[in-house]
This record gives sequence, structure tokens and C-alpha cells, in this order.
Amino acid sequence: MPKPLDETAISSLIQQAIVDSGAQGMPDMGKVMALLRPQAQGRADMALASQQLKACLSS
Repeated sequence: MPKPLDETAISSLIQQAIVDSGAQGMPDMGKVMALLRPQAQGRADMALASQQLKACLSS
């Protein structure tokens, strides 16, 4: 079973996915989630990760 990710690791993955996708705001959320999902699926609560991503893209 994969090791669960802590909140710090999830934030780090989100930031890297934003950089890798070139996301500029909420319209790019799908691109970021497409990069994030394979790395976090089964290791993190994806609803929580989505909320964190929305907060990052909204600011």
C-alpha cells in the first residue's frame, strides 16, 4: 500500500504541478489536476488537494 502524503507533501506536489503546467489561474485547474492526480491518487484525499489547488490558483 502506498504511503499517505502529509499536507506539506501535497502542497509541494501542487506547487510543482502549477509550475509544470504553466497555470495562471482557475481556468487552468484541469491541467494542474491532470498532472497532480497520478502522483497523489490513492495517497491523498483528492477533494482536499482540489481545495488547496483552488486556493492557490485564486490568489
